[in-house]
Amino acid sequence: MSRVEAAVVARVLQVRTGGIGTLDRATVGRSGTVDSALGKRPRAGAVRLEELGFGGDAQADRENHGGTEKAVLVYPAEHYPEWERELGRDISDRGLGENLRVSGVGGVAWDERAVMPGDVYRVGTALVRVTAPRRPCYKLGLAHGHTQMPVRVQATGRTGFYLAVLEPGEVRAGDAVQVVERARHGVTALEVNRVMNVDKQDAVGIEHVLTAADVLPARWVAKLEKRLAACVNDGGGDAEAPAHDADALAHEDDARVYG
Repeated sequence: MSRVEAAVVARVLQVRTGGIGTLDRATVGRSGTVDSALGKRPRAGAVRLEELGFGGDAQADRENHGGTEKAVLVYPAEHYPEWERELGRDISDRGLGENLRVSGVGGVAWDERAVMPGDVYRVGTALVRVTAPRRPCYKLGLAHGHTQMPVRVQATGRTGFYLAVLEPGEVRAGDAVQVVERARHGVTALEVNRVMNVDKQDAVGIEHVLTAADVLPARWVAKLEKRLAACVNDGGGDAEAPAHDADALAHEDDARVYG
């Protein structure tokens, strides 16, 4: 890690939390409902941030959401105009389930291009560490009535990213985000998302991302190592194997993305 001066890189626009509600599958032409805590709303005043997240926040699926490595979801406000241009409507009020909506300073977004897993920041009085880009599930599609929304989030790289809490504290709208330490590996959250979710057979990219293996989720590292081994084996194997593997990779996340 590289310790740097505590430069302000962003400001908190909103702290957002919410309880567990329901989403209607009818929004994407299906039947039934599903529990979800995507309906987060802005909070006034200081909100306590502990190891498992903000006070008053909830997750409907604790197996795949929340926990110490996903205590806080950050989403850059700069992404919402892009979504409005693409979708033809403003989705910023509903949001994308983030806990912190932030805006960069000096015209530079604090986004997936700017952060690396392992980076440490001071947000309000809390000390946090970047862990990984978000891998959205099908519930995001239900929330916005667009089945392909999780795929589009990954394809555009506008995923947002997760934080772990190193020191609890309080955070409120207007608080500064300050750099404390930068990771040395040079792998951005944007690149991790690209290799994990988009260009899954990019062997060079996988090798690069794996240089940050010590700060990435263990399951992701195992998956990337398996893919890299397959890429190496494909180099001298059956000519039909790469196509088969590509098809399998294309659909490996269908349950998560489409429900």
